[in-house]
Amino acid sequence: MKTGSIGTATIWFTFSSEAIAAIYDCRWLIMLCFIMMIVDLWWAYSEHMYKQAHEQQDIWRKSRAIRRTAMKFVDYLTLMVVGVVLGLAVTEPLGICDHVTSAACGGLIGFTADIFSVVGHICVVKEWRTPTAFMKKFMVALVRTKSNDIAEALDETLNNKEEQ
Repeated sequence: MKTGSIGTATIWFTFSSEAIAAIYDCRWLIMLCFIMMIVDLWWAYSEHMYKQAHEQQDIWRKSRAIRRTAMKFVDYLTLMVVGVVLGLAVTEPLGICDHVTSAACGGLIGFTADIFSVVGHICVVKEWRTPTAFMKKFMVALVRTKSNDIAEALDETLNNKEEQ
């Protein structure tokens, strides 16, 4: 008797409709992730152009960049579906949050990873060794708006700390 396959199909149909509904509820997060993917692609290309201008061997392959960007979108959706499953299995029965919120948390994991990727590309293009170098320059620039002397002292202090 083949009732197992009908039951399995029914379960997957029910699950998929709930997953699609949760993903639909997270459509703005998906749009935000899509924007981050484009920003990451832009800065990756900018990093490539920077390296090419400085005669470092780096080959830009359009097909590879497009494939990686498309796979990021699949990863985002997968993280959201995993969030739905964890929400339905764990967080809703325990009363922590609903499955839509847990799907959003899954999507935010991918979004956070893209933020780190963009920051890494920006650091290469702007010739900052680390994100902390950016923070140091930002602090000096912020202090410089109030007092040039204090900014110079802060810059000297931060640079002396780096050399030690």
